[in-house]
Amino acid sequence: MRPADVIEGENSAIIPQELDARHGLAPDAYIEHETELGPLGIRYGLRATGFIRQGEATVYGYLNDEPVVYHPELGRYDPGVVTDSTRYGPGESIASYWGLEPRLGLRLRVGSASSLKASYSRTRQYMRLVTNTNSPTPLDLWDIVGPWVEPHIADQVALGYVTTLSRSRYSVSGEVYYKRAQHLIDYVDGADLWVPRQLETMLLPGEGRGYGLELLLRKTQGRLRGWASYTLARTEQRTPGLTRRDPGINGGSWYPAPFDRTHDFALTGLYELSDTWSVGANFIFATGLPTTFPTARYEFAGVILGTFGSRNAERLPDYHRLDLSATKRLGRGELRFGVFNIYNRFNAQALAFRQREDSPIVTEAVETAVFGLVPSLSYRFRF
Repeated sequence: MRPADVIEGENSAIIPQELDARHGLAPDAYIEHETELGPLGIRYGLRATGFIRQGEATVYGYLNDEPVVYHPELGRYDPGVVTDSTRYGPGESIASYWGLEPRLGLRLRVGSASSLKASYSRTRQYMRLVTNTNSPTPLDLWDIVGPWVEPHIADQVALGYVTTLSRSRYSVSGEVYYKRAQHLIDYVDGADLWVPRQLETMLLPGEGRGYGLELLLRKTQGRLRGWASYTLARTEQRTPGLTRRDPGINGGSWYPAPFDRTHDFALTGLYELSDTWSVGANFIFATGLPTTFPTARYEFAGVILGTFGSRNAERLPDYHRLDLSATKRLGRGELRFGVFNIYNRFNAQALAFRQREDSPIVTEAVETAVFGLVPSLSYRFRF
């Protein structure tokens, strides 16, 4: 895989660049067993996973094994001092990681139409998306573990309840969960992201947690079918720094992860008008994603520079849209008409700040949105 590329656009002054490709093997084996003891159902398993980072690649060594160092007199993180480099040829092993991922699921029947559920699982992730929320334009990098980045390990527990109503026409379920993660990574403040060759010099290790409540109501029979779902959740991370002397991110306190959404609501319906026609609607509402705002600016050597506030302390506007569709059945085929985002709301995916052209002392915020109203026409044929 290749972590990222910078591609030149039309009439662009950007110089195209590429990061070296990453190579590795990910062997795994899994065993699972399921049984029932009266009203209690048990499902358990164990996965053995691993990852072998391979060449072709150049790996750098750093003074005191520190890819990132903190300078208290300057109040900032800087890349560590490179002391040596090792060139690995194609297929040569650079670093290897191994671990076990146990899984356990319990289901207890309560009466004829209800059950309680509980589960535990551990996962290990060897490839991750590293996101910098302070970038003026969103720039995300993919990278794999080794030798300076450890695998992401997460443990999750959940407890849920599910039941059916009105002769199984409706199903209702609810679940609470808690997740704890180790070896998360985040960028240091002020990281220069324009295709860094040594990504490890910009990363700090940390931890994460997530918890929440998920509710689902589903109607499965009749001319009107559909579901409504709601999630109340919190996803946070903490990056305390390398030693007691450095502040980490946000002083080592918990802060919202880039993909944290407090509220997430979806309502979907499908109505059968006749044997050949049906219409559908889908409405989505979600809390805006966290972002970081500038709090001040200053001029240095004729250049206006910004000072940013706490990481992910602000949020983008809330996300919502309505999709509509109509389907015509034609024998073994279906002709579908659809409109994505029917009221043409431009939901902000990112927020950038710039100086106004007519007034260089005024800063304005500019939202970046991906899609407005999008019509569609599709045909599906079943063989």
